Amino acid sequence: MIRIKPVSRLSPEEGTALWNEGFQGYALDMTLTPDLYTARFALEGLSPSLSLAAFEENEPAGFVMSGKREQKGQLIAWNGGTGIVPRFRRRGIARVLMEAALEQYRKEGVSTAQVEAITQNERALRLYRELGYQETDRLITLRWENPDAPPNFPSDTDYFCRPAPPREAAGLSFYRWEAPWQCQWSNPAGVEGWIVENEHRETVGYALYRTGTNSEGYLQAVTLLQANVLPDHPDGEGVMKAALRPLFLPGSLSRSAFNLPTSNDFLLGLLKEAGFQPLVEQVAFAMDLEE
Repeated sequence: MIRIKPVSRLSPEEGTALWNEGFQGYALDMTLTPDLYTARFALEGLSPSLSLAAFEENEPAGFVMSGKREQKGQLIAWNGGTGIVPRFRRRGIARVLMEAALEQYRKEGVSTAQVEAITQNERALRLYRELGYQETDRLITLRWENPDAPPNFPSDTDYFCRPAPPREAAGLSFYRWEAPWQCQWSNPAGVEGWIVENEHRETVGYALYRTGTNSEGYLQAVTLLQANVLPDHPDGEGVMKAALRPLFLPGSLSRSAFNLPTSNDFLLGLLKEAGFQPLVEQVAFAMDLEE
């Protein structure tokens, strides 16, 4: 018999062990320490009470992590990771967890549920479709392979660029609200805004980034989360290159672009032209819970 209970009832050590076992054999290394496991909830806006763990005969068998936030007046919930312990796989536990999660979302007034899965994970893709999720886009993560040599990608100097609170980007009429949950302005994981203005100081583009520093406080990583240009701007390429400037800062840095929609072939084309290489591709799904 499968029992479901909130992840909040697990100790950090129990939660970490379940997380690491559930992601055994995953396409990416998802291993966490108890400290990183606990920090993940805060950094990615996940809710221990909304996240669920499955038990079979009192043994931890799997989990689904979830978070929620208000977005344009509606509650959005997202799946922040689903894992099943190897010896319990192919027993339908993932389906039980996902159905319990959707039920919990509805109880809390969630309007839309979102989930992503790596394109090679055919079982997860099939499950989400069977549950009623609809594919909304394909997402790709790219990485610059040589941290010691920045890409040669000069940007147009006719534009004024400035750092800004991420909320400012969200107030723009062309902000990408359809971006994945980790790429939204309200993600607590150190999101920074970047605004591009023309000679009249009118905003014509923006980008959101996540940065990381080393133990001495020096910048060591820059990740692009989303970027966009004012629709129908006559110099879209110049504006977008200006928006991408933080990716081309000098120094030894880890540079990447996370979960960009493949439908934005303009942005992806510029990054690939600069030498960024695809790392992983995911399928994005959404479900309207108000139907």
